[in-house]
Amino acid sequence: MDGRIIDTCCLLNLFASGKPREILHYFGGVRVSEYVQGEALWIREYDHESPPQLIPRRMDLTECLDAGVIAICRLEQSREFELFMQFAQHLDEGEASVLAIAKVRGWIVAMDDRKARRIAAEQSVSTISTSEMIHSWTQSEQLSDRYVGELLRNIQRFGRFVPRSTDPLYECWMHRVESAQE
Repeated sequence: MDGRIIDTCCLLNLFASGKPREILHYFGGVRVSEYVQGEALWIREYDHESPPQLIPRRMDLTECLDAGVIAICRLEQSREFELFMQFAQHLDEGEASVLAIAKVRGWIVAMDDRKARRIAAEQSVSTISTSEMIHSWTQSEQLSDRYVGELLRNIQRFGRFVPRSTDPLYECWMHRVESAQE
């Protein structure tokens, strides 16, 4: 498993896509901190009794853990604990923990939160976003625009995520979402 760790937001987005195992496999798997694992991991899904209506569903990491594309890691070194406490003054515990671990271990952290990404940049921690992960995976698989558009619509619908208009892949994302509606 390569040196990648993922925060809650990105993890939720990948699960909302409907293809978390495939995407995470492409990246060689990722780690999540015990804080991320412990956060309320809810996505939305269609209500089977009233299909257009969406209801919350607890995310289950079991399949991805069993497949080896997610592994749980803990803060282990004293420097990780120090950084965690420092970052937790400005970020939630999940973001603070993955950022502390990534900084000490030299890993890449997957996160979308603007403030967390700014702190990561200040700490010289490499980041990757949901849009970058999806783009990289879909390009490697040579998936059709229509298929990718549906996947992105799922992320928007079930994960409530749309990249910011300043995201370098925003226009590509929106184009593919539109192509799925045609």
